[in-house]
Order: sequence, then structure tokens, then C-alpha cells
Amino acid sequence: MRVLYDYQILYLQKYGGISRYFYELISHLESQYEQDSFNISAAISQNYYFREKIPQRKLLKHGNRMINDLQMKMKAAGDRLFKRNIDILHPTYYEPSYIADYGKREYKIVITVHDMTYEHFMQDNTRFIQAKRRILEYADGIITISDFTRKDLLQIYPTLEHKPISTIYLGFTGVSGDTPLFVSDLPGDYILYVGARGGYKDFHVVLNAFRQIKEKYSTLYLICAGGGAFSNEERNLINILGIGKRIIQRAFTDEEMHEIYRKACCFVYPSKYEGFGLPILEAFNSGCPVLLRNASCFPEIAGNAVLYFENEEDLAQQMMTVLEDEEVRNKLVSTGRMRLNLYSWDDTARQTYDFYQELCEK
Repeated sequence: MRVLYDYQILYLQKYGGISRYFYELISHLESQYEQDSFNISAAISQNYYFREKIPQRKLLKHGNRMINDLQMKMKAAGDRLFKRNIDILHPTYYEPSYIADYGKREYKIVITVHDMTYEHFMQDNTRFIQAKRRILEYADGIITISDFTRKDLLQIYPTLEHKPISTIYLGFTGVSGDTPLFVSDLPGDYILYVGARGGYKDFHVVLNAFRQIKEKYSTLYLICAGGGAFSNEERNLINILGIGKRIIQRAFTDEEMHEIYRKACCFVYPSKYEGFGLPILEAFNSGCPVLLRNASCFPEIAGNAVLYFENEEDLAQQMMTVLEDEEVRNKLVSTGRMRLNLYSWDDTARQTYDFYQELCEK
């Protein structure tokens, strides 16, 4: 089997969940199926995960795209000239325009859907939504990363129901071991929030819940890892709530994040909508208790290994439960580690390969 992946996500992301997904998928397919070919068509990249596979070159973003677009077209022409057929074309994102250039349509197209965020929350971006819909309609098979995403996809685009659609969970590869990694200037006790904070992420729910418990726990802080500096709107709310002296916003490396999770009293994920939620697995891996919004894919991915909340009052109560009840805290940690066993990149690669084969046989 010959599988080709395009360069789109390498142009769009230096870091990020989708480029990490394709890196892990390709790497594990290569190790499990040495007789087959899994190539990503990119001449240059600035993506961190693919730094050992594809030459790293610092050019303007659009320069990278032009070079890779030319390389993709040259590869297509070469494959036609030397009659080297591919079996599967798996685009790494939703731009469909180049597909027609890749020779006679004798291969199958597979697309992975990570979530339907744009369709729910960014409906003004009509170009992106239309491009995504076009490639979904063009695809021979669709992979979704959770049953929640699959149901969401079909609710928005019910005409896709006739297509082969397979739910294949993401795997997890994290920093392992309990060797402490020193991270400077951390408070002794803190609640952890990770990543972007805008819109449907509902960061304000964490702020309001933290305000409710801050007086009871005078040494407790809230750490916001990543997501960029606070916006003016966020700073105004933090000042209104009177919690500015107890909040820290910083960026951390992947290696540091293992330690940030490990030392946290709990990790809080208040988002209204996610397609999978990799930070949940990161917290499980580090032995960090997890508090999740009872929404979207979270019950499917986390099961009974977390505490759920409906609103900021619930969240404040669950924070206090984790802070005060050692038995609950220890149970969450042990159950989370067991739950992590459900998510393996080897399984992701094997199930994806089986899906490729199923499509090729049709």
C-alpha cells in the first residue's frame, strides 16, 4: 500500500494537535508496516514534530506554501510519468483545490475530522467551511477522533451518512517517569488551566469559581499555561474579581508541562466543546486529578476517571472536594492512569491502516 499525505498542516502549524496527530500516525504506521509506503509530500517545513523528517528552513509563511505547492505538483507529474500509483491520499487539512492536480483519480481520499468548531462557533468564516464541506463530500472515507465528533458531523452534514466513517481515537505519547524537572517560581499550591481561553473555552467559568474559594485557601493560585498573554477583557475581569495577585500566566515546554501537571492540585477544563481533549490524557499521565465540564466529548473520553461540573458553582464545589478529600484525589489519579491505557498510537495506526485497506478493497 502507498499512502501520501500532503503538506497543509506543516504550513499551518509549527506546533499543534493536528500536526502532532499526523506525525504520530505516520511514525507508527512506518514502524508497524515496513512493507508499505507512508510519505508526506513537503519540501520544507517549520513544524517542530517533523523536524527530523523534513528539512527545516525559515522562510516567510507564504513562501513555504508556494514551495510545497510546487513540490506537490512536481511529485504528481513525476508519479504520472513513471506510472507510480498511490492507493490513499490523506490530506492533512481541508483545502481541496490541489487534489484534482494529482493525476487520474484512481486512489482513495481519506480525511480526518477533529471537530466541528468552525461550523458551530466561527460561521462567518464561510470560505473555510465551504472548503471543508467540499473535501468531505469528495472523500471516499472519513475518520473521526471520537463518536461525539462523528455524531456532530452527521448532524451538520447528514448527506455524508452513506460514506464509510470510522471513529479512531487518538493515542498518547507523553513524558514519562517521576523524575522531578525543576520549574522555577511555581507556587506551592495551584489549580491548572491549559491552552487557549477565548470563546467557547469558557475561561471565565474558572475565574468565577476560583473567586468563590480564594478566601478559604489563602495560599492557592491559578496557573494558566500557554494561551498567550491575558487580553484586556480578561485583565478587566480578573481585576473586578479581585484575584489578580493569585493568577500566573506562563508558557512552558512539553517537558515542563509534565511537571506542571504533576504538581497541580487539579487540572480544570471548562470548555463547552472539544473533539477529543488531549490535555485530559496529559493530566492522567502526570497523575493530576481532572475536573471537566459535563459537555461534548468529555464523558466519552474520560469516563469515570474525573469529576464533572455543570457551572461555576459546581466547579467551585469540585475544586474544594479535590483540595480537601485525599481519598477522592487518590482515586482520580489511579483511575486516570488506568483510563490512559485505552489510548495508544499503535492502536490508532493499526485501525487507520485497516480503514485504508477496507477502502482500497471497495
